[in-house]
Amino acid sequence: MSEVEDLLHQLLMKMTEVASTLEDISGKLDNINGVYGIDDLISKLSEVTDDIVGSTRYNLTDIHGELTSITSELSGINTTLMLQD
Repeated sequence: MSEVEDLLHQLLMKMTEVASTLEDISGKLDNINGVYGIDDLISKLSEVTDDIVGSTRYNLTDIHGELTSITSELSGINTTLMLQD
């Protein structure tokens, strides 16, 4: 019986730790919500996703677009070459 009681006590301690962590997270989210409105967060996230820049300051969005264009052109050349054979 003492073993079960000890396990229940340990479980209660862990649940108390989880509750404390969740309260901390809730407080931090309240702070974020108070400082930044949802519209502000969406706006900032949109700005970040619109213009992704690598460490060398090259715009990765532009590079992706160019690579897609090159891939399309190569595909067209391959098709032309196969049709000529």
